[in-house]
Parts: sequence; C-alpha cells; structure tokens
Amino acid sequence: MVGFKKKLPPLSTLVTFEAAARLLSFTQAGEELHVTQTAISRQVRSLEEYLSRPLFIRGHRSVKLTDAGELLLQSVSMGLEHIATTVTELRYAKPESHLTVSATIAFASLWLSPRLLAFKQLHPNLEVRILASDRDINLQTEGVDLAFGCGDYDNQSGVKATFLFADEVFPVCSSNYLNTRAQINKPEDLLQHQLLHLDDEHWRNISWKATDWSLWLKSQDVKGPLPSGGLRINNYPLLLQTAVNGQGIALGWKHLVSDLLKQGLLIKPLQQSLNTHRGYYLVESSQAPLSIEAKTFRDWILQQAQNEQG
Repeated sequence: MVGFKKKLPPLSTLVTFEAAARLLSFTQAGEELHVTQTAISRQVRSLEEYLSRPLFIRGHRSVKLTDAGELLLQSVSMGLEHIATTVTELRYAKPESHLTVSATIAFASLWLSPRLLAFKQLHPNLEVRILASDRDINLQTEGVDLAFGCGDYDNQSGVKATFLFADEVFPVCSSNYLNTRAQINKPEDLLQHQLLHLDDEHWRNISWKATDWSLWLKSQDVKGPLPSGGLRINNYPLLLQTAVNGQGIALGWKHLVSDLLKQGLLIKPLQQSLNTHRGYYLVESSQAPLSIEAKTFRDWILQQAQNEQG
C-alpha cells in the first residue's frame, strides 16, 4: 500500500488552502493562521504547482475559487473537520476506561443499579462510578459524564437533555398488607388505610411541586382529610421498603417501582394513576464532547429506555 505522503501534498498547504478558500481572502487567512499574507500566497502557489492547475482566480483586491478549487474545498473541509472532531474527542477522553454517572438516590438504587449488571457483562473492563445524590450536580466541575434527571430541561443552558420516558404515579402496597385490611375498590377507600408519605424534606431539593397524597387524591376527585397516623420518611427507597414490609400504602413512580411490581414485592391496589407531565432525561454537557466510554453507556441507556417504552 502506498502511504499518504506520496499521495498528498504537504498538510500545511491544505490547511492554508482551506482557510483562504473559506474566507476568500489571503489576508484574512493569514490573520487566522497567524502568518503573513505573503506566506499564505506562497503556500497556495505551492499547492497549485503540485496539482498543476489554478485553484483561485485572483482579482485586484479579491479572489474567487475556480471549479477545481471548489471541488478541493469540499473534500479538504470534510477531511479536516473529521480529523478535528476525532482529535477533540481524544483530547477530552479520560486516559482510563471509566465514567461517572449521577442520579438521584431513588433512581440510582431502584432503576439504574438493577440494570448495571447487564451493562457490565457487555463491558467488563469499563469502570462505572455512580454518584447518587438528591442535590443539583454540576456536570463539568464535578467530573460527571452523564446525569439522570427528572423535570424540565427546555430552558437550561449548557446541557443537552435526551428524553428517556414519561412517568406516572399510582398507589402501591404489599399483598400481605392488602390481605389483612379492608378492600380497596376505589380511590376514596384509601382514606381508610395507612398511607406512607415522603417527608417535606425530600421535596426541598427539588424544583417542582411535590407529588404527594394530597395531590394524587385531588386528581382522583377524592375529598376529605388525609387519615392521621401515617408514616413520613425522607428517603424514597426506604419508603418503598416500608411498603414492601406491609406497613402501609405508598405512591409509586412507574419506572421506579417497575422491578418491585415484576417481582411481586409490591402490587397495585388500584388501576388509577396520575400523569406527572414530567419526564426522565439523560443529561450531558453541551460544552465538551462525550468520551468514548460515555457514548457507549449513553447508547446502551437509550436502548434500555426504548425497550421499556415498548
């Protein structure tokens, strides 16, 4: 195979040509590349001699491309852009094969963690660091490659958010709890039961209105005071574990309780649900390209989300 050195002119002449052709000015090209206009002209002339044809039509104070120049500009621009993209990705890629992913404590423990085994089986040498926190995470300053978020990202600058799935909320409890209590045939019956609440402290770190029992019952046109004596817990995984233990009825977010429902640890005593009009998103910085590892993880997560939508 003949090497590129024998097939191509010096790379410096192609870089110079691209700048001059894009700007249609030898002077501006010189300013961009920090060389003199004479140096630009010399490089372009060298390239034209190599190709044995003119690339520019030179006027008194302007230049324009010949047909050969137009054709070469298309190829050189595409090639240099591809090289620049790859170089940028490699510059920002972490030297070790690892990535950091952030999510709320609930999402990390209830949705992400159960699925990581399948990802690790596909990529055993990729180290995944999970940063589970209910506070706002700064992707760039905290070294986070990807974040799972729930809410509205339309007006947030500096990030790119990819929609994963919408969510809905409905009551969940254990079958043991239901077997020893009064039947639940309609939403109003919940007022006769032990309700498990997410404490107000949980919602202080979240930018949207709390989705609590008052809101859920109101959405079902249930009137009347909430039953007294319920449990209040500031940690959602702990709240669900309390429901699994048969101590009451909790509100279940569809994608957070899906595995518990499949395992039979929780059941839905009613079919009614509340559409939260919020979605889960996979968030990345728009200020820097993703590493190869992060792209691999992102593509896998998007496939998982698509499977669940189906």
